[in-house]
Amino acid sequence: MKYQCQICGYIHDEEKEGKSFKELEKCPDCGSDVSNFEVMEEDTVYKTYECEVCHYVYDEENQYTDEILQIFNYKKDDGKC
Repeated sequence: MKYQCQICGYIHDEEKEGKSFKELEKCPDCGSDVSNFEVMEEDTVYKTYECEVCHYVYDEENQYTDEILQIFNYKKDDGKC
């Protein structure tokens, strides 16, 4: 099974990692609690982009419009504001 951190987008793939989700104490990428993970459907993967300057996270799942991204002065193509 695959689980995705809803904070940073990290995907824990039990088969690939060789480690059960139950063995995780926290997200290896952002350190958030495992309660922030959701089980993923096999064909569902949402990309997240984090700004290298301000660390704002753009999440494709929320499908922010370009107008909203402009408020944050954020360009998802280069990951910088």
